[in-house]
Amino acid sequence: MACSNKALVFLVVPLLMALLAASVSAEVCGQVPHCDVNQCEASCFVTGHQGGTCKIIGGAPSCCCAGSSASTGVHELPR
Repeated sequence: MACSNKALVFLVVPLLMALLAASVSAEVCGQVPHCDVNQCEASCFVTGHQGGTCKIIGGAPSCCCAGSSASTGVHELPR
């Protein structure tokens, strides 16, 4: 079964994009009642992230962790 260059590109490009997306460290944010920078940084450290900042997202205070998580599948900070 021969593959044309177009078919090969069609298969390889999405795989490369998925690998790139998985390797990029994204910011993970969790909504909190009141964001304190010190508590936010401590929460981020405990969950394996590097650094934490307070942000207002959608009108609600949120703690956002930068860097990659040591855990897999972590998408939200513990409440």
